[in-house]
Amino acid sequence: ILSGNAAGTTRDQLSGMAAAIGKSVGTQGQAADALAQLATSGRVASASLALAAEAAVRLEREGVQAIGKTVAAFAELGKDPLAASIKLNESTNFLTLTVLKQIKALEDEGKAAQAAALAQEAYATSAISRTKDLEASLGVLEKAWRGVKGAAAAAWDETQSPIPNPQSPIPIRSFKIYIYIYSLE
Repeated sequence: ILSGNAAGTTRDQLSGMAAAIGKSVGTQGQAADALAQLATSGRVASASLALAAEAAVRLEREGVQAIGKTVAAFAELGKDPLAASIKLNESTNFLTLTVLKQIKALEDEGKAAQAAALAQEAYATSAISRTKDLEASLGVLEKAWRGVKGAAAAAWDETQSPIPNPQSPIPIRSFKIYIYIYSLE
């Protein structure tokens, strides 16, 4: 809203994206934060927002880098796709020669927005794939702890929602009753 709809999406669309990302990785709050930062940058097309936000949340969850740093990388890719891709590729090795040639060709044809979208999609896809590999290599205890932490975060997300989710594993009313009972002990 404050960005003047720079990303070309509505609040409801961003909210829906945040909920979907929150269900697959991280929390709805983290996803909403990433989406807000990406949309505010004005450098990420609406078609790329969900993928970029998922990448940002996954990178932060795996301890690679903060959401803000990932948002800055996506913004740079949107500002100057070819130069930013080459620079980012030095540290992340996300590009193939074919994709790099496509980005250059699109820029040469004056299709900067398409070049940016391609660069952002390549970076997001690479980041998501690599973080999934990292997640798959976690040990049993790490996976169990992540599950406990995820359940607590999901419960917290549910308490923050203005509209109760009937599909929620922890209904808000039950959660509030549990907190009340626990506080009596």
